[in-house]
Amino acid sequence: MNWRFFGAAAIVYLILPTVNAQSTLAQKSINLAARTSVPAPRPEAAPEPGRPGHALIVVGVLEDSGTPFGNQAVAQLWSEDAPPVYSVTQQGARASFDGLQSHHYMIRVSAAGYETAEQHLETFPNDTYYQAIFRLKRKPSPPTEDLSSLEPKQDELASKSATPAPGVLKIPSHSWRPNAVDQETVTIADGIVCPTATVLDRAMQRADELVQNANRFAATEQVLHEDLDDAGKVLLTERQKFDYVVSITQLSSGDLDVDEFRNGSEGHTDFPAHIATLGLPSLAFLFHERYRNDYNFDCRGLSEWRGHATWLLDFRQKPDRKSRIRGYNVDGTLYPVSLKGRAWIAADTFEVMRMEADTMKPISEIRLRGEHQAIEYAPVHFRTVDTELWLPARADLYFDFRNHKYHRVHTFSSYLLFSVSATEKIGMPKELSEK
Repeated sequence: MNWRFFGAAAIVYLILPTVNAQSTLAQKSINLAARTSVPAPRPEAAPEPGRPGHALIVVGVLEDSGTPFGNQAVAQLWSEDAPPVYSVTQQGARASFDGLQSHHYMIRVSAAGYETAEQHLETFPNDTYYQAIFRLKRKPSPPTEDLSSLEPKQDELASKSATPAPGVLKIPSHSWRPNAVDQETVTIADGIVCPTATVLDRAMQRADELVQNANRFAATEQVLHEDLDDAGKVLLTERQKFDYVVSITQLSSGDLDVDEFRNGSEGHTDFPAHIATLGLPSLAFLFHERYRNDYNFDCRGLSEWRGHATWLLDFRQKPDRKSRIRGYNVDGTLYPVSLKGRAWIAADTFEVMRMEADTMKPISEIRLRGEHQAIEYAPVHFRTVDTELWLPARADLYFDFRNHKYHRVHTFSSYLLFSVSATEKIGMPKELSEK
């Protein structure tokens, strides 16, 4: 079956006897983020002679113990009359700034979970090389709150008429799904101003590169389906495995046209519980130029994901724009689903590394109370052409639909990129296969 992206890129296709849930962008899309190679920062090498007035600054970052910094950090450099520029540490925990004029500079180094460090540095016309060393101290963990006073006493439990005192927090012991994105605390580094326009533009560029460079690919898709109770206990488990093929084409109108096949068929009846979830990993297509104006974006600052420095970007459906990314198709009627969420975007390459999204409101007409999705992307290297694509590795979906609570996991492996080589198979992205 062929689906055209009219402005969205995530697809959920619920196949009940009379229910078809899908994303409005394209019912069969999967999102990748194509990556172009980024040169490593210049190492601590001898500077070029004969370039008076041009300086190279190399920033070395250490743990407070003196060992090389284990995660990525971001260095921010600016002067009184120039906006800040950024560099991300690479191998050897070093970042660099080249081609600088003689000036008085401020350098600030930050990483999520660490205290920000600053240095002043003045370059001179006859010098071309400077090294600045920073030690980052981990922030102390917040004190653990003692909640024992909030637990009900035995006599209160024994009394059916007992009611909580005013102001006492009632804490559930279990939850069937993760917290919504606007209820979840994420660590943000101090002192780093997010370059919002740059982050959005580069994320859009990555989405466009995907469409241009990976128009057809295949993978092995495994689906784990769980029927849950209110406390998150698994009542029923089903598994399915598919040979999965996707093609992505951008039409002359700018819309994305996506074909999605499983086991050589466009049918959806093989999904567990007769609920087909399609195109979940394509959520990052909301950064595509065709669709990103449907959302408001707010760059929260510098965060991290699996040791990588990331810009944390919140997004929210504009109230005057109809959702084109996600929807539920019930009895032939499409119910668009407005989304709010966040994305972790690599601070150096601007690849989308992770996304989470929630429905903004229930849809009472189809008894959809809510939905939460989390998508992880990871790099897959194609050796024959020495190129790398960021492909979906895992997609988690939690949805409360028709008085049932479901959790579904899609994992993708054994990639084959037809546009690169019809014989090259790529395994699970290494960052996740080792976990």
